Amino acid sequence: MGIAVALVPPLATVGICLELDQGAHARGALLLFVTNLAAIVLASAIMIFAAGYRPDVRFDRQARLGFVVATVMVIAVAVPLALHTRDALQDSQAARTVNSAVAEWDPLVRVVSLEVQDHPDRVSVTLVVTSTRETLSVWSLAGLLRTRLGKPVEIELHVQLEAVNRAVAS
Repeated sequence: MGIAVALVPPLATVGICLELDQGAHARGALLLFVTNLAAIVLASAIMIFAAGYRPDVRFDRQARLGFVVATVMVIAVAVPLALHTRDALQDSQAARTVNSAVAEWDPLVRVVSLEVQDHPDRVSVTLVVTSTRETLSVWSLAGLLRTRLGKPVEIELHVQLEAVNRAVAS
């Protein structure tokens, strides 16, 4: 049961993402599937060996080969996992940088959506403002982000007006 829970959802996600033309998400789900499979195979081999099972002499070579293959699978999966982790950390750092830059740019706006792409050459931000006053220039935000991120960025800025209703009862 646990094996099915670890393997079937990532495979289903791969299929759904491919159907929706979401290649990056499909690759991530496939990486999760291969990681889970390699970990299950290696952990199973270690536990069987630790439990005292020893293959017959005629199967010893196959057992050793299987253990080596499982170990190589885990090592091979570690490289894309490390790269994915590095990219996720860069995206997270860029998102924190953008959030703080937006707060410095205009403290009266609230970020409701933020997407950083291509580490972070493209930034898409949706802001909510609570008044109809003019927000500051997007050029000044672009300049601030360029300074903070250390390279030019393309900004897609969406501004939404949040309705504020006030009433005073006397």
